[in-house]
Amino acid sequence: ARAGETATAVRLLEAARPKAPRDPDLLANLGQLKLGLGDAAGALDCLGALAEPARSHPSIARLRGDALYGLGRFTEAVEAYRSGLARAPKDAVMHANLGAACRAAGNWQDAARHLETALTLAPSVEARVNLAGLLVDLDQSDRAIEVLTEGLAGAPGTAALHRQLAAAARAEGDARLAGLAARRAVALTPADVSSVTAVAELADNRADLTAAERWVGRALVLGPGHVPAVQLAVRLARRRRRLDEALAVADRWLARETD
Repeated sequence: ARAGETATAVRLLEAARPKAPRDPDLLANLGQLKLGLGDAAGALDCLGALAEPARSHPSIARLRGDALYGLGRFTEAVEAYRSGLARAPKDAVMHANLGAACRAAGNWQDAARHLETALTLAPSVEARVNLAGLLVDLDQSDRAIEVLTEGLAGAPGTAALHRQLAAAARAEGDARLAGLAARRAVALTPADVSSVTAVAELADNRADLTAAERWVGRALVLGPGHVPAVQLAVRLARRRRRLDEALAVADRWLARETD
């Protein structure tokens, strides 16, 4: 229902735009609404039409960064967020978003610095998950576990933290902690395909093929196009020497991708 209301608001603002093509409030609101609907290109078009001083406002810089990030233009997103931070150096969300963009752009040192700053200013689940993921990438999974454990101490019912903890513990080689975290994530969000797939992968790691097949089957029901689940299903079928089944799973995924 909320998405429908947002789409209606977008249509109304689009209808009003020709009469006020430079109205900063209209363009900013329209850009934000389009971004909320996943239309990053449309949002960037609106925000790019803004004139100064509105264009340099921190909130607009953040929205531009979000739109550029959504388009995969990570280096430009970094610059947009940095321009916003120049005017709002203690904006925790800006630091968190800049950290994520730096990570995506391959600048891991700056990514860690901004994500840590975000957690210092105003801890958020998104910043903590991003920092933990970055630490795993840097082969510092022990530190990632510390970051996530600290977050879970204050928010034990946060599925995203449990899910990332499972990944960090797996990288650290702690199968027991990984299993506990993955199952807790599933208990909190039973329809999350990533969490269910993580449980299946952990079962595969300990060579419990029956459990792995059961969990990956559930994952494919939740997300037939989820690549890690598809890959695991194919791998399990091949290990069971059910080559026809492996081909069928791969063919179904290809058919979905080419539709």
